[in-house]
Amino acid sequence: MKKVFPFIILFLSFVIQSTLFQFVSIMDIIPNISLLFLVIFSIQLGEYYGGLLGLFLGIMTDSMYLGFFGINTLIYFIIGYLLGTFKENVYREDYLTYYSAVAVMSVAYNMIFYLIIFFLRINTDSLLEIIRPIILETILNLILLYPVLKIEFYLIDKVGIKVKYY
Repeated sequence: MKKVFPFIILFLSFVIQSTLFQFVSIMDIIPNISLLFLVIFSIQLGEYYGGLLGLFLGIMTDSMYLGFFGINTLIYFIIGYLLGTFKENVYREDYLTYYSAVAVMSVAYNMIFYLIIFFLRINTDSLLEIIRPIILETILNLILLYPVLKIEFYLIDKVGIKVKYY
């Protein structure tokens, strides 16, 4: 159960993002709660689980939304694996670690996504029309991070997953 728990939470966050958060959009921007959980679990559990969780989330996202399969899978895998490599080098009880990781990865996800879309020659907007959603999604992700961290820390404590803190 302990090894499957992050996948269940990530799946539930994806379902919530795909259903309920569609009605909570602010200026047509939806916070990426699945990215929040991916960042948190990757930092806590390491590159192996981070990469697997990224693949899992990317496959779900690509099969649900995008016409080109693999873009989100690649981006989420890179995010999960990259953040997992910092497992031993960060203080995982500090919320500033998660806030900085979410801010950087929200911007990185969107920039890489739009860059790939641009090179695939899919109809893209102007640069100014791309920057506004990136900034708004990053702000929404940062606002939602604190309650998500509280819920996630509570659930990990209840399930009994041992996460070493330094």
